[in-house]
Amino acid sequence: MVAEAEGNLQSYAQKTIDESNLLIPSKVQEDDLPPERPSGPEVAEVARKLGIDMVFDSDLLYIAEDLLVAALPEHWEAHRDDTGKSYYHNTATETTQWAHPLEQYYRGLVFMRKEGDQLLEDKALQNPPTPEETREMAKYFGIEAREEVYLVPIAKAAVNAPLPPEWEEYEDDDGEVYFVSKITKKTSEHHPLDGYFIELINQKRIELHGMQPPAYPLSEFHLLDYSFVPYPWMEFVDLKTLQPYWYNFKDNIATYNHPCDLVKDVLRNNAVLKLQAWYRGYTVRKINRQLVEHLAATSIQKIFRGHHQRGEFDVLKGRRQEEAATMIQSIWRGSRQRQEDVDLKVHSAAKMIQARWRGTLSRRNQPLKTVKVQALPFGFQRHLSSQKRELQLEHTTLPTVGLDAMNTMLVKLERAEETLENIDKLKIIQQQVFVEDTDDPVALPTTPANKKAKKGKKAKK
Repeated sequence: MVAEAEGNLQSYAQKTIDESNLLIPSKVQEDDLPPERPSGPEVAEVARKLGIDMVFDSDLLYIAEDLLVAALPEHWEAHRDDTGKSYYHNTATETTQWAHPLEQYYRGLVFMRKEGDQLLEDKALQNPPTPEETREMAKYFGIEAREEVYLVPIAKAAVNAPLPPEWEEYEDDDGEVYFVSKITKKTSEHHPLDGYFIELINQKRIELHGMQPPAYPLSEFHLLDYSFVPYPWMEFVDLKTLQPYWYNFKDNIATYNHPCDLVKDVLRNNAVLKLQAWYRGYTVRKINRQLVEHLAATSIQKIFRGHHQRGEFDVLKGRRQEEAATMIQSIWRGSRQRQEDVDLKVHSAAKMIQARWRGTLSRRNQPLKTVKVQALPFGFQRHLSSQKRELQLEHTTLPTVGLDAMNTMLVKLERAEETLENIDKLKIIQQQVFVEDTDDPVALPTTPANKKAKKGKKAKK
């Protein structure tokens, strides 16, 4: 029995089921019109074909009614012969048959309801499936074990699927398993109950579509016992020790401890973590509150210090403004006083220049003393004439300049007076004018000719 199951599992692991070849109710397009309710003789006839006893299996008659009202799969058409008997035609394969296309599925459903479920449990006890076999069967049915854990129990049950009595199992030369129907003599590479399990999977997907996996809140901690296996764990049996263990297909882990204990540990840890998180939050909030109070006090102190410093700065600013105003006034008064002093000095200098200029002009208008002198050299005469012209140009107008220029002008005027005096003296000497009162000539410059003349006079005396 174990070798037979392992061989079937290896054949399933090499391929994936093709649902397009299966005739099951979920693949049928429903009609818009409601189906007609079948009559009693029709239900009895279909029940006999499906293996339902009208007396002992009356609770299964609904399956016969479902078959009668079920819509036909794609490419199938229903017809009646001259006697009124129904037959079915496939437009894709151009084949005709007396049996309803879904009869095989409903026959397997009747088998599972009557004895298949019990046979399945017996085979599961005799040959417990392993997680590896379950994963391979889930792959065969197109189930993603990590994401669709709620569908894995169907794959686990399909590992030990019983063979209906009207079917036989064979193996070809290549080791491939195939099945033959004793009634229709048809051959199929799929297990006769594959359609049944596929329909269960499709119905389960529709039922649980959009639903979240079950969670176990802390309030239900006391309700957890060992009477059930929590999600996503599944129970298996160790073939060596025959001890139960549990496997988690979502995380791919196994344990010999009951999952309820693990869930309780997780809940305890979560409770402890929540308490720790709450305490840490409380501590952080307390520290933050103290920090906020400290920051508020610091901000108030900073504002007060800023206000106080601004007041002191305003006072200091006022003092500096007063000092600056006083300094500006002092500088202005000093500048004004210096300007007045300069104006006074300029005025005094101008009066002095005018006085000296008037004195010079008055001296020029006085009668000159005549002396007798010899003629001057021509070069010296030209030098004296140029200086005289410069002096005349400089003294024509009074310059309005500053104090330094006035001082310079005074020096030049003094020199000019001396030069004019010398010019006047030289003119007198050049004209050889003699003084009326005395016979002494005006002193001459110390030239070689003058020296000889003086010596001659001294000798005469």
